[in-house]
Amino acid sequence: MIFHVYILQSTINGSFYIGQTGDIHRRLLDHNKGFSRATARYAPWNLVWFAEVADRKAAFKLEKSLKSLKSRKRIILYMTENPCVPGSENLKIYDLVDFRESS
Repeated sequence: MIFHVYILQSTINGSFYIGQTGDIHRRLLDHNKGFSRATARYAPWNLVWFAEVADRKAAFKLEKSLKSLKSRKRIILYMTENPCVPGSENLKIYDLVDFRESS
């Protein structure tokens, strides 16, 4: 079974959420309907990046690795250097929203 590791971006404050799932379409709907306590506060969310992996173990490993990046800058750099998998154009992949304060 194929699993997906994904990065969501909040349209409210630009924060990122990193997760993994066996059904990326359903999981995105769950996040946007407020079914996940971790993401309900900043919904709605846009899917900005994802990768396919062969199994749950690989998904957990990649998810942990991405969560260790911590900073917004490093997450954006990772997504830039590692584009979404082929076929991602068939999902609604959104451009990153720049939420930096203007000076």
